[in-house]
Amino acid sequence: MEVEHGPDKGIYEIPETGDSVLVQLCQNACITDAFHFVKKVGSTTWTARAEVNQDALSDALTHVNNYSDEFPDGIRDVLEYLRDNPRDAVAEAEEFAEMCAADSVGDVNGIPASEFDPFYESFRAIDGVVSHPEYEQEGEVMEIVRDILSNYGVVPSSPLVSVTVR
Repeated sequence: MEVEHGPDKGIYEIPETGDSVLVQLCQNACITDAFHFVKKVGSTTWTARAEVNQDALSDALTHVNNYSDEFPDGIRDVLEYLRDNPRDAVAEAEEFAEMCAADSVGDVNGIPASEFDPFYESFRAIDGVVSHPEYEQEGEVMEIVRDILSNYGVVPSSPLVSVTVR
């Protein structure tokens, strides 16, 4: 269904039960034909995803390898870890975004909702999206890695968060 004006789905909360309702919203301009469909009743589910651009990561690794004498030890290790374990490297940021999404968005009633129409909300701008089991987020290595990832567009500045009802 192509949306002509505004979102095609919305999430509304039923205050008496605490349930959430995913509603297919009417996009028809004729008021006599206006109707909504209840698609799901359940609880609001937040999902966060931070995709790793492997081509950009390959370019970043090539740069670090070509100028290895200019980078501290560990930079290549983190980038190779991200290449070899992309889901593990961004898992902490995704979990944090999912945990904080509802509080950050505020009023759920009437927000656009779909598994396929996500929206952006910043959750990890300070610490970055990528973590490594051996390097502290506040350390020099991770600070340089964040700069490299940003310069090459390897990961988004924040996980992409979507909401639906399950």
